[in-house]
Amino acid sequence: MIQFQIDNFDVELATKNCLKDNNIQYYGFIMNAQDKVKVAIENNIDIFIDDAIKNCANMAEAGIKTFIMDSIINLNYQNDKLARVYSWPHLYQEISKLKEVN
Repeated sequence: MIQFQIDNFDVELATKNCLKDNNIQYYGFIMNAQDKVKVAIENNIDIFIDDAIKNCANMAEAGIKTFIMDSIINLNYQNDKLARVYSWPHLYQEISKLKEVN
C-alpha cells in the first residue's frame, strides 16, 4: 500500500511510481494543461486517463479513447463514451483488450 504525506504530495511523482510499480509502460503525461484536448490532439494521444469528469468528458467528445479512473469525485458520474477503471492493473487489462482488437 502506498502512503503519501499530503503537505508535499506530488501527483506526477506518485503516478509515475504507481506505473513503475505495476510495470505499466507510458510515453508521457499531460498535467496542468489549460486545454488538455488541444494538447492531446497536437501530440496524437490515443488513450487518455484521468479522474476529473470535465477532462474525461471533453476527451471523449473529441473522439479520444478515454478511461475515467474511479474516485470519490466521480463516483456517480455516468457517460457511455467513457470506460471506468478501478486501479492501474484494471486499466492495464482494459488497454490489453484494446490491443487484442486492433
